[in-house]
Amino acid sequence: MCRIFVFRGFARAGFLTGICFITALMCQAQQAAGTVRLAGQVVDQQGGVLPGATVILLNSAGAVRLQQTSTSQDGGFAFAGLAPGDYVVEAQRTGFNQGEKKITLTAAQPESSVSISMTVAGPGQQLTVSAELDSFKTDG
Repeated sequence: MCRIFVFRGFARAGFLTGICFITALMCQAQQAAGTVRLAGQVVDQQGGVLPGATVILLNSAGAVRLQQTSTSQDGGFAFAGLAPGDYVVEAQRTGFNQGEKKITLTAAQPESSVSISMTVAGPGQQLTVSAELDSFKTDG
C-alpha cells in the first residue's frame, strides 16, 4: 500500500509538472505572437564598431526606459519581445557623444534593424571621473 501511494504521488507530481510546462509554453507562444525583435549595431563616424556601448530602449517620448543592454565585441545589440510601436534607441559610451535614433516597429516586419552612429567627444566637453577612498594612511 505504501508503494502505491508513493507511485500515485509521483504520477500526480508528474502530471502537475506537465500541466505547468504546457501552460508556460502556451503563454510564451501567445506573448511572442505579434512581437518584434530589434537588432542593431553601434558604430563611430568612420564606421568602426563600438563594443561595450550602453544601448537603451525608451518609449516614443524618450521619457521611460524600457530595456537596456551593452553592445557585443562586434558592436551589435538586440532587444526581443517588443510590441509594435514607436521607440527611441540611445547609445552611450565614454569618450563619445550620445547617439540616438527614433524608430517605428511594425508587426508586418517582425525583425527590424538599426545602426546608431556616435561621434568622438570634443576637447571642450567635460568628463567627470569620481572615486571613493576607503582609507588614507600617512607615515609620520
